[in-house]
Amino acid sequence: MASEITLGRIERVDLRKAFPDEAKNFTPWLAEPANLEELGKALNLRLEQVSTEESVGGFRADVVCKEATNGATVLIENQLNRTDHVHLGQILLYVAGLDAATVVWIAQTFLDEHRASLDWLNAKTDPSVRFYGVEISLWRIGSSEPAPKFDIVVQPVDVRSGELTDLERLNLDYWSLVNGKLHRVFNPKPSRYQSLNFGVLTTDFILRGSFNKNQLEVALIITGARAYDYAKLLEREIDGIEDSIGIEVAWKFRELGGLNKVFVNRPGSVHDAAAAKDRSELDSLAGWMASQLELFRKAFADRVKNLQLPDSEPDSDGS
Repeated sequence: MASEITLGRIERVDLRKAFPDEAKNFTPWLAEPANLEELGKALNLRLEQVSTEESVGGFRADVVCKEATNGATVLIENQLNRTDHVHLGQILLYVAGLDAATVVWIAQTFLDEHRASLDWLNAKTDPSVRFYGVEISLWRIGSSEPAPKFDIVVQPVDVRSGELTDLERLNLDYWSLVNGKLHRVFNPKPSRYQSLNFGVLTTDFILRGSFNKNQLEVALIITGARAYDYAKLLEREIDGIEDSIGIEVAWKFRELGGLNKVFVNRPGSVHDAAAAKDRSELDSLAGWMASQLELFRKAFADRVKNLQLPDSEPDSDGS
């Protein structure tokens, strides 16, 4: 007996029919909260848009987000065809300019050599930076509206296996040690990576600790489309800031896009101290990090909340 159920046929839709122009159609569509949420579900990330077509030197990054759980910068670079070397090069430029912690490269098709390049970056570069490759396609049933499908073709090793490397265990131990020395700063969950956000002071200001092979850093990271303007406004209070922290601070400004931050650093190697089982040196490095985080929070928490750009002042009628 024949079935009375009528089933539709799944049909793939040409991306260019839905998005004739990548910059004018696809990027604005992807940046919408509902669509970032769908992408985030595939990546297991909570994405919040910061800007689109963000200037980085003479180039423009497609979509810049932050991860809602920790405020870290997420770069999304997209193309509606197969991957190419030009976009790979741009991604590396944007990572440096934006200090991105997560990179998401979206394309219609990933060439094998570009999958291998992202795998190599995940394996060989600083583990605090993570690279994803995502293929996007559109599908519909019958005359229904097309629906997007995000297929992850490259992801960090720790996401694939759920296992920690030896270095990641060392990172966890170090951040746990820092947390144990903090009093007035919010203690986040220790990270497996070499950077950790210790709270979002306001939407556009993040307090971050980080370290690399031979240096530790505590920084106020300034994000968003008006990051440079906020940084220059904050710089006017440099005397009071340095009096509060007790040492001279460094500033990094990028008017045409990229990272804006106020920071202090000191020499030292967390990994070398851990490898030598030098608990005294690890304790000293963690103590410095904790004390600077607390001083930065004291110096900046109220200041950044009260910052107001000239063109964002309330109208005289209070509207």
